[in-house]
Amino acid sequence: MWAEVPEGAASALTQTVSRVRTGEICDWMWARSEYAKWAFLKGSPAALAKTGEHNFDISLFGDDLPPGVGNNQTCPVRYSLSDSCWGHLWAGAYIYGNPPFDRLTCERMLKKANRDFATDPEHTVFLFLIPQSHLSTFRQHLIHWEVLHVYPAGTEGIFSYRREHTYAGRPLQSAGSEGGGDRVFIAGTPFPVAIIYRDQYTSMRFTPERWCAEIQ
Repeated sequence: MWAEVPEGAASALTQTVSRVRTGEICDWMWARSEYAKWAFLKGSPAALAKTGEHNFDISLFGDDLPPGVGNNQTCPVRYSLSDSCWGHLWAGAYIYGNPPFDRLTCERMLKKANRDFATDPEHTVFLFLIPQSHLSTFRQHLIHWEVLHVYPAGTEGIFSYRREHTYAGRPLQSAGSEGGGDRVFIAGTPFPVAIIYRDQYTSMRFTPERWCAEIQ
């Protein structure tokens, strides 16, 4: 698993999720139509030329299943459990990240993104998804980031999960072309999820305190 939650540790996020088993915040796949929309708005010209689709160059948190089956978007480069993103430089490309939503992984992601961004700021773009609650928790790492959108709690049809790992008191909708035949939609996000963005033009927030105030 991508997540680095200590054994036995129960996060507040995990406790809010009632429709999936332990580890549920580690394998949320973003709906392909949502990915395509934001790739059209913020994606890489080079990836478009290479794949014929609006895309980012690199996906950080995929799995080892083939595209169209696993938790993968169509980026030309996809890091996975067998080729971990943590061992690569995140710079000089348009980079997409939909990490496990636990606190430790999200903080590690933001720290590395900021550190690697400094090596090539003119050619590096990040678009990440994180729980909205992390925006205030990690405000010191987010001074240079922009919040593009927030999905409110309860939003449906945005994230899917492996069918074999779910249970519910009512049938869950197949993700179909949005996530693959082996995935079902999460029946409403249990917490708000933010899309955050950074490139060389992203305006710096004046202070961490002001940044925190703006996202409350």
